[in-house]
Amino acid sequence: MPSRWVVAAGAALLLVLAVVAARGDGGEEERIRHLQALLPIPEGAPPGWFSLEFADGSLELMGPTGTIETIGEVARFSGGKLELGPNPRCDRATSGGLYDVDRDGGTVTFEAVGPDGCPPRQQLLTAGPWTTYTPPPMTTDLPAARPAEVAATVPLPGAADLALDDGSVWAALVGSTEIARIDRTTDSVAGTVDVGYTEQVPGLAAGDGAVWLTSWLRSTVTRIDAGAGRVAARIPVGRNPSGGLLASGDDMWVANGGDGTVSRIAAATGRVTRTVAVAQAGIGVPQDVVAFGGRVLVSVPQDGQIAQIEPPTEKVSSFYTGRVTSRLATTPDAVWAVEGGNAGWVTRIGADGVPELRVGVGQGRRPQVLAASGEVLWVVTVGGDSPAADVELLRIDADTGEVVQRSAVWHPTQRLEIAVDDTGDVWLTTVDAVLRVAATEVGAGG
Repeated sequence: MPSRWVVAAGAALLLVLAVVAARGDGGEEERIRHLQALLPIPEGAPPGWFSLEFADGSLELMGPTGTIETIGEVARFSGGKLELGPNPRCDRATSGGLYDVDRDGGTVTFEAVGPDGCPPRQQLLTAGPWTTYTPPPMTTDLPAARPAEVAATVPLPGAADLALDDGSVWAALVGSTEIARIDRTTDSVAGTVDVGYTEQVPGLAAGDGAVWLTSWLRSTVTRIDAGAGRVAARIPVGRNPSGGLLASGDDMWVANGGDGTVSRIAAATGRVTRTVAVAQAGIGVPQDVVAFGGRVLVSVPQDGQIAQIEPPTEKVSSFYTGRVTSRLATTPDAVWAVEGGNAGWVTRIGADGVPELRVGVGQGRRPQVLAASGEVLWVVTVGGDSPAADVELLRIDADTGEVVQRSAVWHPTQRLEIAVDDTGDVWLTTVDAVLRVAATEVGAGG
């Protein structure tokens, strides 16, 4: 039976071990500071990220909710041996565990010397191999929150995704057969287009006079002629497109969560020109899709990675492996990712796929969605167990990682989505409306 720690982690998790080893018997100091491993977990539980740290002589576990618990006192860690004390949550609370620690370059393995008195702990440590890594620095300073200065409130119940084109904001509506067009000059709904079906997991994109809407249940993408306000085509794609859409040049890229693929559609003809596998079907579920440095990047949370597709050959490789959940955004020199499930930070990743910085979003808060414009990154965070909890909009200087503004959004929310238009104005969905916050107001006083 998997441990209570392991089952909570789901199909894949990253364990981070921060260790400063004691001086070995030979007099040389052996330093293993950080280790990570991506581990398969049985029983099909949802994925979750955990951290293990040595702190004040104890081995501590941090779970997805940020809760910390001690899983053993560190009696010794030297000379290739790790000796741990008892864990009160295990049946044999009076017993500890002894492990041989083997290091081969950047790879570290733990082998139990006899049974550990805490079997779940033994299962975690021996599930490697582990690899050494250097975590990026993390900023934690935030300004005081203040009420958001909402420039416009557009009544629109059920808005669930947003897309921008010249002069308009398009909104997909949950439970409705229509999508709505908001006129940015009047901040009002200027029209709707009936797409003929309702959708609970809509994904929306716009560009070059077309609006594109995914259908999870139908495994299609609907192309809408924005000028005529009508459906132009329905395009079969991979199974269960997950909402991740990218309009890039002459192509539309669609993430298909049901079969681990990404479909490439020629925007001019509406025909699928290539289907690219980025994850194992049924296990990896591609989510968000962004363009960066001539590549197409796809988040695959179950694999804990960002996959990259290199047109025109469509060669697939790993751009970054870490605590990636679903959301990505790009600034000119970096990719930004929501990491760690309920962890309270976003990560800046350089063009070489190396993490450079983590930006903390506040104690007890979780980042939900990202959007970027130039060197500015916006992050929407929640402070409770659901998006209906209190919501804040953060403005981050992408170059320095400084949070220059925190705006509290006093509107009920359900499915959070965010978009930034070409003037820098921020658009945000709530339960019954779409809000516009002027860029100057977001940054004022930062």
